[in-house]
Amino acid sequence: MKNIMTVTLLLLSIGIISANTLSLESNNDGTWNVNFTSDADIGGFQFDVDDVTVNSATGGEAAANGFFMSNSPTTVLGFSLSGSTIPAGSGTLVVVNVTGTPSGSSGIVMSDVYGNELDFIYLPSPTEFAFNQSMQQAAYFFEEVTINGIPVSP
Repeated sequence: MKNIMTVTLLLLSIGIISANTLSLESNNDGTWNVNFTSDADIGGFQFDVDDVTVNSATGGEAAANGFFMSNSPTTVLGFSLSGSTIPAGSGTLVVVNVTGTPSGSSGIVMSDVYGNELDFIYLPSPTEFAFNQSMQQAAYFFEEVTINGIPVSP
């Protein structure tokens, strides 16, 4: 656990992790929380849940704020017909019922109430960063770092 915290703190301190993120959390019943952290109010969203079939999308802050939600077998879409927004902060955006185990989220498109795009990234859960470390190893050196195929620079 200490190694995971160190990596996360390092990533936060050099600015690799965006303030605007989506992550997946299993409810161990075929549903997954799509969690968010946002520094702006959210007026609409669309994202893919990778390597699964999406059966439904319900609940979360989207439902609590009157969002209309729809899904295809791969994509979740949410927006408000009344101009309502999901307040900046963090929580569960929506709960998806899926067949299979998702490998992540991609194709993330988030917007504010005016339709302006908000930059969001998928943030893997801490267990996805787990690794075995040798006691003989003194440091890590990364020549290139990417998140979801996007190069990261300090």
